[in-house]
Amino acid sequence: MVLVAALVQGCAVWTRIDQPEQDVPGTRHRVEAPVGWVRLTAARDVMLLTRDGPNIQWIRVTQVSAEKFFATTKATVPAGALPNEIAHLVLAELKAAPEGPSLQLKSMTPSRLGDEDAVRLHVVYRNADGARYDRVMIAARRADELLFADYRALSRHFFERDLPVFDKLVQSMR
Repeated sequence: MVLVAALVQGCAVWTRIDQPEQDVPGTRHRVEAPVGWVRLTAARDVMLLTRDGPNIQWIRVTQVSAEKFFATTKATVPAGALPNEIAHLVLAELKAAPEGPSLQLKSMTPSRLGDEDAVRLHVVYRNADGARYDRVMIAARRADELLFADYRALSRHFFERDLPVFDKLVQSMR
């Protein structure tokens, strides 16, 4: 992923959020972002926000092609796929990632993302260093692409603390 490469190479430019109303790059959406957090400004096709650093927690909003998202499993999203069908494809892609063997599904529920029917997945996993993360992904189909709002945080302390921030951002999407 280009985003990960930019972060690793130190090319990332972070800007403090002073105004909550923010455009989501690559989409027609706007959200109310959390004031005081920082935003990766170098990314053209993703909104990435963090309060304490991307290794602690992040919120990501993006719209991508199925081919780009399902790079590992090469899954295709059938025309007219329901949100729960998309959820199973997303889950398979997450399980194919390096942290996949430790991935556990906590919940899968219907949701909304902007004006789209969506599905909300909550998973937990451990990274290569053994740190435990909770991740909530809300996925919706928009024409031939997938719209995601995604929140990941260290399970201890940070996930519960910042989950309301993520939920508020998702509810503000228009």
